[in-house]
Amino acid sequence: MDAAFASASTAAVPVRDLERVVTLPRRVPVDCQRDVQRRYAPETQALIEFMTEKFARPRKLPCACRARRVTVRGGALDIEQDGKTVTTTVDEFSKENAYDPETCRLVRSCGKNGYSVDLPGFGYACIKSFNPVQAWALLEMRKADGALGFCAVGSGKSILGILAPLAVENCKLAVLLGEPSQRLHYRMFYLRLREHFHVPSIIFDRSDVGGYIVPGMPVIHFRPYSLLSNPKSTAMLEELRPDTIIADECHRVSRRGNSNSQRLLRYMREHNAENVRLCAWSGTLTKKSICDVSHLSAFALGLGSPYPIRDDEAEAWSRVVDPSPLPDRTSSTARAMKRAFGRAGADRIFETGFTDGGIREGLQKRINETPGVISTKGSSASAAIYMHERKIEKIPEIVKKALAGVRQDAVRPDGEELVEAFEVARCAREVASGFHYFWFYPEYAAAKMDEKRAKVVAKIEAWFAARKAYGKDLRAKLLHPEVHLDSPKLCANAAERAWRVPAYDGDLPIWKCATWPEWRDIKDTVLHESRTAWLDDYLAQDAVAWGREHRGIIWYQNNAFGRRVAEILGVPCHGGGPGAEAAIMAEDGSRSIVASVKAHGAGRDGLQLKFSEQLIAEIPSSNAIFEQLLGRLCRDGQPEDAVQTWLPLHVSENKDALRAAMREAEFVEQVTGNLQLLLMADRSFDL
Repeated sequence: MDAAFASASTAAVPVRDLERVVTLPRRVPVDCQRDVQRRYAPETQALIEFMTEKFARPRKLPCACRARRVTVRGGALDIEQDGKTVTTTVDEFSKENAYDPETCRLVRSCGKNGYSVDLPGFGYACIKSFNPVQAWALLEMRKADGALGFCAVGSGKSILGILAPLAVENCKLAVLLGEPSQRLHYRMFYLRLREHFHVPSIIFDRSDVGGYIVPGMPVIHFRPYSLLSNPKSTAMLEELRPDTIIADECHRVSRRGNSNSQRLLRYMREHNAENVRLCAWSGTLTKKSICDVSHLSAFALGLGSPYPIRDDEAEAWSRVVDPSPLPDRTSSTARAMKRAFGRAGADRIFETGFTDGGIREGLQKRINETPGVISTKGSSASAAIYMHERKIEKIPEIVKKALAGVRQDAVRPDGEELVEAFEVARCAREVASGFHYFWFYPEYAAAKMDEKRAKVVAKIEAWFAARKAYGKDLRAKLLHPEVHLDSPKLCANAAERAWRVPAYDGDLPIWKCATWPEWRDIKDTVLHESRTAWLDDYLAQDAVAWGREHRGIIWYQNNAFGRRVAEILGVPCHGGGPGAEAAIMAEDGSRSIVASVKAHGAGRDGLQLKFSEQLIAEIPSSNAIFEQLLGRLCRDGQPEDAVQTWLPLHVSENKDALRAAMREAEFVEQVTGNLQLLLMADRSFDL
């Protein structure tokens, strides 16, 4: 990233980006909130109407959003919808519905006088107007030739992803990056949009989802993040050569070290001179640090980014404003940021004990007033949010004893000593839920004699040592990824080629990793598998009881826990994989369901039409996850006045996780201005 913008300035590092940011042009953000009478500000309403008209497709005949009956009446064609009839001709119908040749063929097949054909609808209301976030973003990305969106969950980002190629200038081919479970979601939004708006062509990565071609329009290639991270897709973007990249749920590329981020950033960096545009948005873009977003902002807005462009400067800024028990208050960067963004004599103490002199609020204002930045500064919440503690009457003694061992001695219930702090925390959370994962070694289990077991243990320890050494080299290598060297699998392939005998003679890169030979020779000698040990399924049983008392969603994070709940409750366990979206959307809301946070906690629209209650059985420590889970039900279309959420807070680990999520929510709200659902919720309990 640094090389791409190396010519930006030659000033001293701490001052260069700050001077650039404070001198950027400003504009007043659009007010996206309704007043008490549910009306938008006049300027906002005018923008909505202007942008809606700009993208709208004139329509005279009934649309396909709802069911239609088409009947031949002599030389005319009657179209009946919602009890009303419109008379037209086959030619006029075919002309207005030319984008849907299959429907036109069915209508032409009506044949004789009096014949009818029933055309099913989508089952959703018509999309005839943009909301303020969509109207603002479509205008903003054309002006800035890119966009960075802090768009609240439920603000209509899917529509932005489809229409972005029409908003920016001279787009010919775009790549839309989304969640792998959103193919059907995007297809449905595309079909609904094209009934009332001009749309680009769209091609999905799977033949069973298909695609739709609109002559003369830009082409969108939908690619899931999971495909972007696949070792076989190391050069996917280079092969497609898009001039526009649209990153929906772009928090998936906020971690710079994973292959998703590396491949996207490498493409943007290498094609920087070609003016490749990046339009990126998410409801949970900023999580714990401004470093989550600075690199995306740099490629979306270039030198117009309100964040530092250089990585070292982003780190320096983060030490000042990120949540920390010891924030930077004395460096030249801290003093300069306070002069630029702080308020004299206005040191403010937050609930976290954080004194920042108003720097966060000042930085927030500067970011939100920057052209190209879309920040809703509000929430998409369409209902009140109430959070309740799910009381657990008694924790089994076996769980109490095991939990004490993890907390005090860092020892797993099966006797395994835990080394890393994150391992201890993860194990404690598992044990508090009544189970824990462990690696099972069949060779050790089969060894009967102590002497033989000792040899197996020695081999396992050597295996761990080689694994650790190679893992260290692998992490270092992935800090500077290249094509065919940007994932663990591809790096392993390159290391194998480097040590091959006879020497490899080909075009693919090699990696002369010193620790590879030892790891290569031992990695397949120790058979192991992940297994689950249940101490007591008391928490799963309680989740089942909740599911029978209520009609809602039981969210889980660990597959073992989710499967146990679903099995006892007698309902499907909605995890990931092919058909996952169709399966969960087929639920009619007549019973409680069990759903994976990872598979369905983001990018899933429609659950709010069926449920208004949920149990978060395994509490996350991330505000981003809470924002997504609360946003599944608290969004447009929710028919109830309130969304009810239950949390088991029977152990300190769960309370600590909730506190950590709330601290993150405070940081996000202070830096972006977006109201966080977790902080908006009315809690019936104290922490």
